[in-house]
Parts: sequence; structure tokens; C-alpha cells
Amino acid sequence: PDELFSIELKEGVQVNDWGHEPPLFYKYEKEMPAEKRHAIVAEARQRHADWDAANQSRDALIGQPAPAFPETQWLNSDPLTWQELRGQIVILDFWAEWCGPCRNDLPKMSDLHKEREKSGITVLGIHTPGSRTESIKKMIDLYDLQYPICIDTPSPPNARSFGWLSSQFGVRGIPHAFVVDREGRIAGQGSLIEVLGIASGLPRIEDR
Repeated sequence: PDELFSIELKEGVQVNDWGHEPPLFYKYEKEMPAEKRHAIVAEARQRHADWDAANQSRDALIGQPAPAFPETQWLNSDPLTWQELRGQIVILDFWAEWCGPCRNDLPKMSDLHKEREKSGITVLGIHTPGSRTESIKKMIDLYDLQYPICIDTPSPPNARSFGWLSSQFGVRGIPHAFVVDREGRIAGQGSLIEVLGIASGLPRIEDR
């Protein structure tokens, strides 16, 4: 019955309207002024334009050498370099322990690491700077994350990113993933599912 699908919105509740293109995010007001409604739509359009521009800049990285890792703390591993990873297909997952949506990818990342010998895919986590190590380790234990995790360093001045490495990759929202080919070049970017599809199409060692 239709009444089962009725929603009573209360004043001040957060609304995420994914039915609008682009999506709208705002606090509900029963008597919202027209000018405020127009401002919400304008903000959504600007956000969408900024996202498109950022996505184009990330796409422009495809085919380029992956930026070097900063000198920083690593968990589950000694510091790695792209020279050491040469010959491997690598998926980078940009995430943070405080990011709710990031947790959706962590079980898959854990499984990918455990299946690395079969799949031929190496996974690395890139965590935002600023979190306490203990907080990150709680997530490591919760999701059984055994793969290397690089703790990003602070962003350059005026950079719209979470950290130095995320600025080099053009990451402005997390979770976000990249796949790097056996030659150390960026082969794709997007959601974890999207880059897994790209990674599956890259030549395996036996195909070379």
C-alpha cells in the first residue's frame, strides 16, 4: 500500500536528494524560501562542476608514472617504492578510519590481499594524515587488513585534498581508488569496483 512508503520529514532533518540531477544536500524546512532553494540547487551544480573538473584532471594522469610515496609512516609493511612494486598490478585505495563509506570497500580489500597469489593483484591502502595510529589499528583489526597502508603526509599549501599524496593523484573525495600497471604507470581511477574491472583487463605475466 502507498501509505507504507510515505515519509514524514521533520524540520531540520538532513535530506540527501539523489533523485535530483545533480544530487541536493540540505536541511529540511517546511517553509523554505525560494531564494534559499535556488541557492541549494546552485551549490549542487557548482559541486558537480568541480567534481567533473577534478575527474578530468585524474583521467589526465592515466598513462603517467605514479607519483612517489612520501617519506612517512607505514603500517603492516616497511616503506615501499614503485621500483620495488615494478612488475605488479597495484590497486591503491584512498581511505580514512573516520570515513563511513570507506568501510564498504575494506572487506573487499582484505579479500583481495589474501587472494593476491591467485589474482596477481597487489593492494595498498593510502590513509589520510591526522588520525591517531591507534584509531587506524582498530580498523585494521576490525576488518583484518593485512596489506601495507601508507599514512599520507599533510597537504601542500592551498591544495584541495586530504594529504600530499592524495593531492598528487587529484583525490578530493574518499573512498577513491587507482590501478597502477606493471610498468608503474597509472592505468585507471574511480571506485574500487571500477578499477578492479580495469585491473582484470591488464596483461598478466603469463600473457607477456
